[in-house]
Amino acid sequence: MLKIGDSELIGKERMSFESIEMILGNNAPRIVDYVDYEGRGALKYRYASMGSGGSLSLQKLYQSGASRLQLKRILKDVFSSQLGRLYRASEVEQINLLEYYGIQPRSSSLVKSWIEPVALGDLAADEISVSEGETCPNVLKFYESGLTHVLPYATRQPRLCYVHGDLNGANIVVDANNNTWIIDFFHTHRGHVLRDLVKLENDLLYIFTPIQSEAQFKEAIQLINIILDVDDLGKRFEPPAQKFEHDELNCTLETVALLRSFYPDLV
Repeated sequence: MLKIGDSELIGKERMSFESIEMILGNNAPRIVDYVDYEGRGALKYRYASMGSGGSLSLQKLYQSGASRLQLKRILKDVFSSQLGRLYRASEVEQINLLEYYGIQPRSSSLVKSWIEPVALGDLAADEISVSEGETCPNVLKFYESGLTHVLPYATRQPRLCYVHGDLNGANIVVDANNNTWIIDFFHTHRGHVLRDLVKLENDLLYIFTPIQSEAQFKEAIQLINIILDVDDLGKRFEPPAQKFEHDELNCTLETVALLRSFYPDLV
């Protein structure tokens, strides 16, 4: 695989990848060539046993109806066999988790631009309506006035380690031989041990699972409320036995539960 771009950015990716290359083992690609010429750079990755035939991203596999068993195998490959090598070297360090995850007062104007098109009613209220009969806490109000009060209390001592940093559904690839590969290490850094899991869960909920109807939207709200009811990430997440009418939401919740099954050992 050849990656071409601005020389400074390509150089940064090379340094980020080399910091974790030896830890990832045989499932990691290898940098076999590097070019820096007149402001442009290129990296040549080799995936030793990828073989011939096509490959698909995790997002495409998921949306094309991959089985629960296949999803479980892929995620175990990623978070136990591959990135698990990084996570097992985590250490307790001090960090402000709200600042680390970009939850800061200066983001309030951006949050407002997202909320205005979908919120019904007064944006200054404590709760906003998102659908007939459905309300939620006003996140905008939290960003504008509440966040400054809680930000100083978000400095904790969680576990930090090297993380991929941008583990979205396009950066996990499965080849024709069912080997699982991770690509794009530009955002690799030393950060919160749950960073990659949180990022992939976000993609699963808001990108992998498109909402096609009002009825499905109401069930999606129920799904989010089930997740929000979890207040201890150190305990195993057990979703309720009751199933949704829309099976794609059942698959989403089961996959969230699988992602959350990695949390207790990490935190």
